[in-house]
Amino acid sequence: AGAGEDGSPEKKKRKREETTATEPPTNKAEVILRNCDRIITDEHVREHFADLGPKAITRIMWHRRTRDGPVLGLGFVRFATQELALRAVTEFKDGLQVGQRRVVIELATPDRERRKSCSEDPACEVFVGNAHW
Repeated sequence: AGAGEDGSPEKKKRKREETTATEPPTNKAEVILRNCDRIITDEHVREHFADLGPKAITRIMWHRRTRDGPVLGLGFVRFATQELALRAVTEFKDGLQVGQRRVVIELATPDRERRKSCSEDPACEVFVGNAHW
């Protein structure tokens, strides 16, 4: 068996890169939590979405400066299906009150889609002038 034949590591790597580059993002099962209070926890989120089922949430991620530091106002919740994510946004559109803040719940847009929509819209362009390098 020589290098490059079917099943070789090089062939598998090339196939994986081609697949990744051409397939559209399929995970639209995430919502973004904005305006989070620093005291919010995974347990707050799981309790809030409990009506969607015990296995509805597959992952919760927080934006923090340090691993164990406070939440910096932003989080993501990944749901088991796209339908559950849509239900989370529509059924819980009033958000969730934690501490002194009302958390805003919205569907998350993958980076690839945001970049694509912005590249097609001239209003997304930003001009930076007189920048000192």
